[in-house]
Amino acid sequence: MSAYARRAFVILLALAVALVVAAVLTWHSLPGSVAMFWTVAGHPRGHVPRLAAVIVLLAVPLAAALVTAVCPRLNVAALMRSAFTAVGLFAALVTGLRAVFTLSVNSAYGSAAPLPAAIAVLAAVVMVAIALLAALYVALAPAGPAGLPAWRGGGDEPLWRGTAMARRPTITAIVFFVIGFGALYIGSDVTGVILAIGGITGGAFILSLTAIVVEIDQREFAVHYFGGTRWPATRLPIPSIRAVELANVDPPKSGGWGYRGSLRWQKAAALNVRRGPGLRLKLDGGRRFLITVDDPEGAAEVLRQFVMTS
Repeated sequence: MSAYARRAFVILLALAVALVVAAVLTWHSLPGSVAMFWTVAGHPRGHVPRLAAVIVLLAVPLAAALVTAVCPRLNVAALMRSAFTAVGLFAALVTGLRAVFTLSVNSAYGSAAPLPAAIAVLAAVVMVAIALLAALYVALAPAGPAGLPAWRGGGDEPLWRGTAMARRPTITAIVFFVIGFGALYIGSDVTGVILAIGGITGGAFILSLTAIVVEIDQREFAVHYFGGTRWPATRLPIPSIRAVELANVDPPKSGGWGYRGSLRWQKAAALNVRRGPGLRLKLDGGRRFLITVDDPEGAAEVLRQFVMTS
């Protein structure tokens, strides 16, 4: 086990112990109906029966901890393993902190009593501090070369495989997760829920583009996101490719960073993970697809064999 993985394991183990201790110490003093959310002014909003509240408050952070422990073992890019671990740690820590806070406050004040505004503000400050530490944690995490997916099996190896990685968007994704989880666990109205959904969804989308794997076989040109996972993926049948060109991609001049456009609706799309070498594919129906990837010359050489013979 690497030093990075050991640190994550120690943090998660301490979290699990703290949660169990908090649940045991507060169980008998908890009211029958436990308040789960409070407004900024400290007024309770949203109540759950005691048993259900304790189960949820323990299950959510421990589930995040379990995902964090499993993700480093997945066969994805090293950067993505680090990113998933950091996001999982952040989710586990924030939800764990909120679980302890919810149990202790209900135990001390009761489910109907308003909280002092200072406590609500202090809880928000602590959660933001943990979010910033999580962002720093992923920024300093080791990022080795991209791993290669091993889910094909049966000896059906691609004719060419290339990767493209970008580290800065990972920090942006963490910021989105910070906003999303912060709104989910601090907010208490519809606006907070909408902001939480937007932040978490946006973070997942950005995270999916920080490491991609491109594969070419005799059937299709496939782009795998999240460092090479099987789904989601963009798949272009080989017979649909009409021409292949090398390109030097400058995202601001190619529609921007990330996935831009739509092959279905706009007949043009670009996947710009970073500046530099890439491929421009001309497809049937006048469609165009631009992608940044390492070793585009090798990809072009393989694709042109099919294009010339089709």
